[in-house]
Amino acid sequence: MTPTDIITLSALHLAATVGPDHWHRTRPQPIHLTLHLHLTPSYLTTAGHSDNVTDSLHYGHLTKAVETRVHERTGGYPSPRALINDVTDAAFAFVRDAPDEVIHAVRVVLQLPKQILLAEGFEVELTTRASDWAPPSGGSGSTAGAIVRVTDLVLPVLVGVNPPERLAKQRVITHLTFSEASSRTSIEVIETSTHLTLEKLVYDILHTAYRASDAQNAFRMDAITVRCQKPSALSFADASGVEMTRTREAFQLVGEMNP
Repeated sequence: MTPTDIITLSALHLAATVGPDHWHRTRPQPIHLTLHLHLTPSYLTTAGHSDNVTDSLHYGHLTKAVETRVHERTGGYPSPRALINDVTDAAFAFVRDAPDEVIHAVRVVLQLPKQILLAEGFEVELTTRASDWAPPSGGSGSTAGAIVRVTDLVLPVLVGVNPPERLAKQRVITHLTFSEASSRTSIEVIETSTHLTLEKLVYDILHTAYRASDAQNAFRMDAITVRCQKPSALSFADASGVEMTRTREAFQLVGEMNP
């Protein structure tokens, strides 16, 4: 097994503008930043022997570098991805003068706890290898695909096969993992649902997310995962649920990608 050395900053709490907030106003909002610095294998071995912080990367100084980069950004960021690119650049710049290549890759997870009114969480995750990095000032930053998650999205839905379930809406908790461009369209699919089964609801959300991504020229998505749960369906269980993961090719093979 190849040695792995990672330095992590977990949930750094800051405020920043990253495009419109949940009220569609462009202003600073709370953000939580988590950074994972994937180091050259065995880089931390020296620090492990010496017990001396100078033989490692000083995560206190790294934290200060990230905070300074975000706070000094005039006018904020136009999007979550722009902030992630800037933070990634700050991480690479932190070791830019090191004699050897130190960072193999930087993984940034940006959480926006107030971004979606009816969801518990919204986060964007992006991993950038050092060999693929282009600083935002001279290029577009990372070209890697981002992973976007919406967690615990709670909406009232008419769904179910039992007669009482056809008379009143019930809470459905949905978790989505996909490209951010399709989130609003998927919410509309959930809200207008009259499906008999969660299987059909989950499948339609998957299908709609792919189509919306194409229509909005978003980053190409290799896979989407959707999970829906009904907390009120069973008396002695927390919830019943269905989860599906589908690739774009799964819909192309059955001819369902055309509007």
